[in-house]
Amino acid sequence: MVMVFSFLGLFPVLFMVMICKKDTYKLPGWPFSLSSFALGAFSLLFYYHWKGQKVRTRSRIPSRFIAIISSRLWIGLCLALTIAGYVYGLSVGSIKAYGDAFMQSQLVSVMTADFFVLTWLSYSVMTKERIASRPYLLLCFIPVAGPFLILLLDNRQHIREEKL
Repeated sequence: MVMVFSFLGLFPVLFMVMICKKDTYKLPGWPFSLSSFALGAFSLLFYYHWKGQKVRTRSRIPSRFIAIISSRLWIGLCLALTIAGYVYGLSVGSIKAYGDAFMQSQLVSVMTADFFVLTWLSYSVMTKERIASRPYLLLCFIPVAGPFLILLLDNRQHIREEKL
């Protein structure tokens, strides 16, 4: 349960990186990105449904902030926290205890639904925004870690292209 709860804190960071880098749509994405820390997938679903057409060539977000949140250091730190969550959850957690909590607690049920919606949404966004190419898309189904790994690999690809 701690692992899923931790991932629900890392998913908004993931979407903040994806939204802020490409906040060029009619509807600004940053308010939805911020609200996802409190409301989870529900605020993000509204944004992706209502964002409209691209109306800008550059993101609304200051380039310095984008440079920080899309840096290899930041994404690597988020990936390390995610891996630590997996290690903790898989070594200490219990699927039976989680199942019992799921059946007894509405909070755990909602958290689980939010977790699955965010996992699906990360795949959907990476596909539609063309953040990931086809061989890497399956990584999106490794919750949180897969999309962060894709962003880390994408970041390295952009650095190689800039050097050429």
